[in-house]
Amino acid sequence: MEAVRKINVAYEQHVASGSADHPKWPANLRIKGLQAAPGVWEMTWSLAGPDGRATFEFIDIDGELAIRWRRIGGHEIFKSP
Repeated sequence: MEAVRKINVAYEQHVASGSADHPKWPANLRIKGLQAAPGVWEMTWSLAGPDGRATFEFIDIDGELAIRWRRIGGHEIFKSP
């Protein structure tokens, strides 16, 4: 839940800034785009047991950009992000 709060705060700050660039994500979440799935992003909040990873994408809801969470789990989520 802490990782979700961090990404939400960073995203809200990005929207408030009016920037057209990608949000500046907290470095400890290790957020990056997935090469095998364009438009899908991954984040890792724990590399130790239990493994903590998630994938998400940006979507449009009534003209507003939003985050849709796709998969949450361990390294296995990358088989079908």
